[in-house]
Amino acid sequence: MKFMLPFIPHLASECLSKLNCKDVNELPKINEKVLTNLKVNLVVQINGKTRDMIVIDQDVDQDSANKLVLKSPKSKKYLNEKKILRVIYVKNKIINYIISN
Repeated sequence: MKFMLPFIPHLASECLSKLNCKDVNELPKINEKVLTNLKVNLVVQINGKTRDMIVIDQDVDQDSANKLVLKSPKSKKYLNEKKILRVIYVKNKIINYIISN
C-alpha cells in the first residue's frame, strides 16, 4: 500500500488507516526466517517430456537433485536400466535426462 501513495494517495491512505499503519514513511521489515529453507518444485523431464515433479530445497546442486530424482518412484520407472546420455539441469526449475532407447 505504501508504494501506491504517489499514484493513488487517497485510496492508499484510506487503506493504510484501515490497516492501522502508524508511519507511512517507514518500509516494512524483511523477515529473514521466511527467506531461508525455501522449497521449490523441480520438473523432471525424460527426453523432453515431463514425467515427474519433485519438491526440493532451493539452490540444490545437480548431484543432490539427481539423487533425489533417482529415489522418486515415478522417475525411477522411466530411468531404470536405461543409459543416460546427458543431464541438463537448470537450478530451481528443471532437470532433463536424455536417455537412449
